Amino acid sequence: MIQDLLSQLSAGSNTLPVFRNSAQRVLVLAADSACKPSDWIRTIYRDPILTLKVLKVVNSPHYNLNHKITSAEQALVHMGINPIKNLLLPLASSAEFIEDKSTDFDLNQYLLYLLCVAHISKRLALQLECADPTECFVAGLLHDFGKLVIARTVPHQFSQALAHSRTGGGSLRDALQLSLQMDYATLSAHCMQQWHFPGSLVHAVLVQHQAHANDMNICVFAAIQITKHLNFGFGGDNYIMPFSGMVQDRLGGSLEQVVASMGYLDAMLLEIRTLAQV
Repeated sequence: MIQDLLSQLSAGSNTLPVFRNSAQRVLVLAADSACKPSDWIRTIYRDPILTLKVLKVVNSPHYNLNHKITSAEQALVHMGINPIKNLLLPLASSAEFIEDKSTDFDLNQYLLYLLCVAHISKRLALQLECADPTECFVAGLLHDFGKLVIARTVPHQFSQALAHSRTGGGSLRDALQLSLQMDYATLSAHCMQQWHFPGSLVHAVLVQHQAHANDMNICVFAAIQITKHLNFGFGGDNYIMPFSGMVQDRLGGSLEQVVASMGYLDAMLLEIRTLAQV
């Protein structure tokens, strides 16, 4: 039963549409012969689905690379602009966008949440000076795309879990585990493994709810809690997990102390809002 559901959800992950604003930006870039590679990279990183699609293709057996690709920058080097454009244009030209409100899950707020987790993951990695900032950004951006898959594939169960987490004050993860015997972290990691993603990204996504003695995992875990603490966007619940002693030792303090050490965040949050809207 669980395996059947996992297969159904995995199949649904292959047809995830992109966000409307990202699609519009792809169409603009495709028509601009003077656009730069950095323009494409910036656009890809606006949208977790665009990022997923690019990394899925570049890590596929078709390219048969000796090492796994963890970033849009690396993907662009190996694929080139025209293949990237040919990959993204059909997604952008589709009549379907990921804006279905049937689950009462505000996807614009969800995108803000994902972008915030990604940027804070990168910022923490820069502070640690040993985790790769770009890998942490990508892991933060993709950490729970499984929510989108579940919301689209089994919307009734997702809506029930969302309502349960809102009224009960618990986590959406626990509510989904109760109704589906599966959480979005497991689903996300399963899909990424099927798509030949690097093991470091798969692991960071799988253990996002429990910080391990690994700098990327710590950055992603902490970024999730900090984003919820900032009340920026909405990822499905506001349940904040406390920093363990190991996380505090690695980051230099409690959640509140780490946020204070990051300094003025308003400029970063404003940039994220702009990325999500333009």
